[in-house]
Amino acid sequence: MDTQEEFDRRAAWERAVLEANKGRCASCGGDCKLKVQMLVPEVAGGKLALSNGTVLCRPCEMAGETLQGKRRGMDRRLVNFWISRAMHKRIDEAVKTRDGFVSLGHLIRYMMAKFVTDPDRFDDLANYQEAGKPEVKVNIWADSAVYGTFKTLVQQRKMTVTEAIKALIMVFDTETMILAVGEKEKSDAI
Repeated sequence: MDTQEEFDRRAAWERAVLEANKGRCASCGGDCKLKVQMLVPEVAGGKLALSNGTVLCRPCEMAGETLQGKRRGMDRRLVNFWISRAMHKRIDEAVKTRDGFVSLGHLIRYMMAKFVTDPDRFDDLANYQEAGKPEVKVNIWADSAVYGTFKTLVQQRKMTVTEAIKALIMVFDTETMILAVGEKEKSDAI
């Protein structure tokens, strides 16, 4: 098969997968910076079939790479910080209700990657503050490159890494509450 035919075939497959996913990230539902990927790569025997495709936004892709990096020996760094018990409980419950997240650590890696890829989206990050005494220590492993960029961007905003992570958790919590209210309003309308 010549190169142009292969290119056209792959482009058609990507359009079909994107359309099947309604132009949304399979992990978070976002619609920005999307990339179509094979679930089973061609080198491992994967085919250009609709069932072998998924769509990920760049933050989810980076969070997944960080999670997978643990198994591949990627350069990782331990990140720890303290949050209140109330926040920990609330976010732990919210993570369980959102598709695509398996743990608080997964959420934090995702939010860090989202911040690194689109820091302008979080211009008001300093406005999100946790009310409550820090009582629970959270430890996560993060990709060193993502963490390094995250730390630099956060320091430019005159925030500590802990303040920024807690603020990102608050952003997620706020967005989750907005989504839940929107879904409830849809179900009430039916």
